[in-house]
Amino acid sequence: MLFEWGAARRKNADTALIKHMILLSSSALITWAVGFGLAYGEPHMVGTRYYLSINIMQEGLNAANEIDLTLNYLLLILAGSVTAVMSVSSLNERQTISAQVVCGFFVQLVLVPLMTAWTFGEGFLSKLYMDDEAGCLCLHLVCGFTAFIGALFIGPRLGKFEPL
Repeated sequence: MLFEWGAARRKNADTALIKHMILLSSSALITWAVGFGLAYGEPHMVGTRYYLSINIMQEGLNAANEIDLTLNYLLLILAGSVTAVMSVSSLNERQTISAQVVCGFFVQLVLVPLMTAWTFGEGFLSKLYMDDEAGCLCLHLVCGFTAFIGALFIGPRLGKFEPL
């Protein structure tokens, strides 16, 4: 967050901080409503259970499984918010804050849960012996892909870099 704030021009620094707070707070709601169900519900390609945390506690979890479930939930919240912030930060000073928040919501709602479902647990990439420690590959793949597509469509920052 501080890196983006320092890299932005003074007039856009406050917008970057506001965007970070919006994406961080929305990540918990998006993960609770849809993200956890997509990432960890059955079947493992795209989950169809656990939306709005329904059926999680009805399955008779013991203490160890409940702790594991809570840690997976917190990891998905943090992964969603960090990935959304890194993805839209590449488009800083080239989009309005509303467009950046919408792009961040899309990353949190669709891309991060799908990559989590495919790589962690029993997803199809996990069955192909892909070992992703702490989600590094998932997060950086989503960030790089969305930053590249965004930069391709939007173009360079006007007025930031003057020709020599």
